[in-house]
Amino acid sequence: MTKTLLAILLGLLIGAGCRWFDVPVPSPPRLLGALLVVAMTLGYMATDKMMRVQPRTGNAQTGQNSDGPETRADPVSAR
Repeated sequence: MTKTLLAILLGLLIGAGCRWFDVPVPSPPRLLGALLVVAMTLGYMATDKMMRVQPRTGNAQTGQNSDGPETRADPVSAR
């Protein structure tokens, strides 16, 4: 949450600085162009989040994951 607020504040400061010093804004000057940038950013972030999630499918009969056999330490032999 803090990173989001800092990013919004930084964006506002950069926009204000560009306007104050008459520097070309590094983003589209129209609202529709800015919304396009927001939509592209949200799509990028959502896709990144979906790619990180790895579904774990298991075999109900054997109790093993598709990644391989489960390895559990035997409590008797661990002593």
